[in-house]
Formats: sequence, C-alpha cells, structure tokens
Amino acid sequence: MKNLFLTLKSWQLFLLIFLIPFIIGVVSINYLFNSLHYHYWMKSIFGLLLFLEIGDLLWKHSIVFGLGKQISTEFQVKKNSFYIFFILRFLSLFVFLKLINYLAYCSYTDGVKFPIGDALGTIIVVLGGSFLFSFLAQIGIVVLTAKTLKTIETQRKITFSDYIGNAFLFYFSPIGIFILQPQINNLISDDL
Repeated sequence: MKNLFLTLKSWQLFLLIFLIPFIIGVVSINYLFNSLHYHYWMKSIFGLLLFLEIGDLLWKHSIVFGLGKQISTEFQVKKNSFYIFFILRFLSLFVFLKLINYLAYCSYTDGVKFPIGDALGTIIVVLGGSFLFSFLAQIGIVVLTAKTLKTIETQRKITFSDYIGNAFLFYFSPIGIFILQPQINNLISDDL
C-alpha cells in the first residue's frame, strides 16, 4: 500500500485522494439534502471529510514510513510522532464534528432546546479547542512529512528554512501534489 501512493503519477494521486471522494461527497450530499433528514446529511459530511482526510494521510504516511527508509541513521526523523499527531487529529475532528452535529440537531428538531448561556459557552470553548488541536496536529503531520522528504533529498541535517516550502505544499496538498509527487517519483526511481 505504501508503494502505491509513492509510485502514482501526480494526476492519478489527485484523482484518488481528492477528486473521486469530492464527487462522491457532492452527489451524496445533494441527494441527502433533498431528503431533508439532518442525520443523513451530517453523517454524509462527516464521511466525506473522513474519506478526504484518510487519503491525504495515507499519502503522507507513505512518504514518512515508505521513503523514510532511505534516510541514513545519523539524520533520522522522529517518525513515531506521526501516530501521535494522527490520533490527536482524528479525536479532535471527531469531537468537533459531533458538537456541530449536536448544534444542528438542536436547531433543527422541535422540542429540543438550543443550548443557551453557560452551556453554549462551554460548547464554543470545546469547539474552538478541538479545532485548535486538530489544526496543530495537521501542522505536526505536515512538518514531519516535509522534514522527511527534504532529508531524503539532501541526506544531511536540515533546518527550518530547508523544508518550509515543502511544508506549505504538503499543507495545501491539492496543489502541492502536482509539485511534490514528481519529486517523490524521482526518488523512488533512483531507489529502484
């Protein structure tokens, strides 16, 4: 599975990770909005985000653990932190989307009071915290992936200024795929 993401061309990877899940999500959300059952469309939005996130994380996981084998022992990157960021990202996204689901349920359903006062303040703080943790975990994953790729390319100890460009491209991965994946394909072809 790791080699699949590393050997694909950039347009194939874009189709697999972004375009196909996006089209499936748009079609299913359009269908579910017409059914007017909030439970279905909230689950569909959660599924779309999860599907998009898993594809992107599998690509980054392939780089960190598949290509990471090419790094010499003196320049190793802390790969195990990838799993910590991964778990933190999904837990915080889960909490965030569940609270959004609850707020949508309260505003949609008759007989259920919308939280007011202290309860609403608590929900907003938890929403903000979960979003912040999710964002920080995403930054950690992006930085680790960019460090790994740049270390493989240079085979030396790198600094922040060496990998910041790759980090931005990994963060904006729908665009970055078209720049980074050819570099990864070259590294894979050199390894074979």
